[in-house]
Amino acid sequence: MIARLPVSFFILIHVYLFYLIPNISFCDSQIADINYLREQSGTRPCGMGEAYTAVSDDIFGPNYNPAGITNIKNEEGALMFAGKGSSNMQTLWGYAYNTKIVGSFGLNFFNSQTSNVLSGTGDYSSQQDSILTLTYALSPAKYLSFGVNTKNFQSKSDGLEQTDTLYDIGTLIYPGIEGLSFGVSFQNTNGQKDDEFLSETIRYGIAYKQNIKGNSYLLADTDLILSENGKTTKQNFGMEALIDNSIFIRCGK
Repeated sequence: MIARLPVSFFILIHVYLFYLIPNISFCDSQIADINYLREQSGTRPCGMGEAYTAVSDDIFGPNYNPAGITNIKNEEGALMFAGKGSSNMQTLWGYAYNTKIVGSFGLNFFNSQTSNVLSGTGDYSSQQDSILTLTYALSPAKYLSFGVNTKNFQSKSDGLEQTDTLYDIGTLIYPGIEGLSFGVSFQNTNGQKDDEFLSETIRYGIAYKQNIKGNSYLLADTDLILSENGKTTKQNFGMEALIDNSIFIRCGK
């Protein structure tokens, strides 16, 4: 028997500060050249500037830290479509279920279609990226959780096709201070080392959530992202405020 999911309606106010340009549902993480690794989807993580490694507690979380789906209480699903003009379209669907006995399982599919992509030769081309991700996470103790993604990746660009299987490994640590969490995620391991598209990265994150009287809270998260050679690729910072259990305000950079 599958329990019914509670339906809640929220007013979402997203404040995007990526290069001071409003950007709905698209993020520019500047990690790799393929669209999936460059543009993560999900209104909540994007609204927080992709500072999500130490939060990662919803269906969009596996893209940042697979350990986070242990925080889904029962089950959660999402279907999202986003367009940036006629040249960029993204589709994402996902589902996660917490068995509460043998861990949590998740499945999501991401597809991105982009035209007018500038290639290394200076020519413009079209590109389609898709990735199917299977997630498993377990929380052996209340202060610790682990998770792993298995990702089947496919990229097509002007008749050329590339496929690979990638793995993410992540952990979340709750040190015993209420509201404080640490996250680490190793992304895109076991890729083709000679391929510029598949960049291994490490994400470090720290988050703090302060509950406020009246079903409200303030959440802050900061991430440090390192490329495979140890060079700092990006630093993210994001905040989320919930007001009276009805209004979300998010900002990120």
